[in-house]
Amino acid sequence: MLTYIEGAEYTSPDLEAGLIAAIRATPALYWETLDLLPANSVDGFAVHWKAWHDLGRAIEADNPLPLAGELDGASPAPDPRAAARTLGEMYQQRSMAYFLQEGLQRQREGETPADLMEWLQEKGAAVQEAIAATRPGALLWGDSLVERVLELASEARKSKESGRATLGIPTGLADLDRTLNGLNPGLYVMGGSPGVGKTSLALQWAMKAAEEVPVVYVTYENAPSNLTLKAIGRLANVSPADVERGVADLAKLQEGAAAFGNIAHRLAFVEGNQRTTTAYIQGQARQAMARHGARRCLVIVDYLQRMAHASGYGTLRENVSALTLGLRELATRLDSPVLAISSLSRGVNNYAHPGLEALKESGDLEFTADVVLLLGKREEALGNGRRRMVDLEVAKNRFGEAGGKVGLSFDTALGDFGEEART
Repeated sequence: MLTYIEGAEYTSPDLEAGLIAAIRATPALYWETLDLLPANSVDGFAVHWKAWHDLGRAIEADNPLPLAGELDGASPAPDPRAAARTLGEMYQQRSMAYFLQEGLQRQREGETPADLMEWLQEKGAAVQEAIAATRPGALLWGDSLVERVLELASEARKSKESGRATLGIPTGLADLDRTLNGLNPGLYVMGGSPGVGKTSLALQWAMKAAEEVPVVYVTYENAPSNLTLKAIGRLANVSPADVERGVADLAKLQEGAAAFGNIAHRLAFVEGNQRTTTAYIQGQARQAMARHGARRCLVIVDYLQRMAHASGYGTLRENVSALTLGLRELATRLDSPVLAISSLSRGVNNYAHPGLEALKESGDLEFTADVVLLLGKREEALGNGRRRMVDLEVAKNRFGEAGGKVGLSFDTALGDFGEEART
């Protein structure tokens, strides 16, 4: 809990006492003022936090109110809601001041620039949450949401009239975009067997999304340089394997690099490690959005189980469950889509047609995700054998219809997916 820091102008003991006195006089006001305070309401009280804590616990348990103690005789705030709002704003100011103060202290103590920058990014994400306008879990009355609904409807109409196929971020696959309406704010999970092309498909979507919005690609499996090679090779129609063997057409590769340059400034890679938390990713994403003046982005985690290994809850199943909830909250905070790549459960008998049960070893993954996409590999190959057919099934879709499949052809040499030709 943030209690006191240098800078008393960010505290008001009298205002705290006035709000507590008002709530003691009319306990029903507690629930109205709660939504105007920080997520942990005690944080709004720098001085009389214990009195607020004890009062709140009594009201929530429907127990007799505690004695006023040292606050006996305090005058009730004339406008409790305004008092709560001001205390919430003071908490935000204290959070920012504490953040700046601690950062300066770390620098004075000789912390390396790299470590200090990492701390600033992760801690900065937490401070941004403290400054958020809406308290998580707050009651949102219907009349306060009408304007936002109408705004969304207007945006959808303008998008349609402009010829844009989706309201969300497009994947570049027309059938899938029609089904999902693009990638919208929420948690998307893509599962499939090893080698089916999950990373290649996610990278392809990242490249398409980067035409419009910043993309943060968190990678645990491939080095950022390797993903960049894959991206350039796909655009150049040059196999990364040929590049590594020294037999690639360098002129074509230069053309691919030039094409990649059109989106490279909006596509950022993060090499995942044990210190890569959802708060850290949030800080990176907000930094990317601020750099481009964007109101949304696309975050990709490749892949879920590797990131979960670094969590400290217990079993891998518990870690995945906790991480999945964290990623869904991240999508809500960023108002952006988050795509997490997932492996399938051990012992899956049918990799060609995996179902939601293929995720059963991953905690509550299939329940927490807004959309679950499953890649299934067909047996047949096309042409010279390097292109094979796969089915992308929309196994779950909280935003619309589920159960449909999109047929794709996958060029394994180039890492390129195309839609199956209609007959």
